[in-house]
Amino acid sequence: MDVNKESKTPYYRQSGFAFIFIGFIFLAYAVYIATDWMWMYVAFGTLVLITVSYAVVSSIQNERHK
Repeated sequence: MDVNKESKTPYYRQSGFAFIFIGFIFLAYAVYIATDWMWMYVAFGTLVLITVSYAVVSSIQNERHK
């Protein structure tokens, strides 16, 4: 068993949220392809920016809390 589970919890949380955001990105892009709504393309771009910024900020916070 993993003895040091508490130190890995922030990384598990970060990975979980990142994969959820990536799932929403794929969903928004699929809706854009199916419907050709331009505002979904904007939502897709916004989700990409949110995901990248979340990954960077949470990585910095995880390193500071070590």
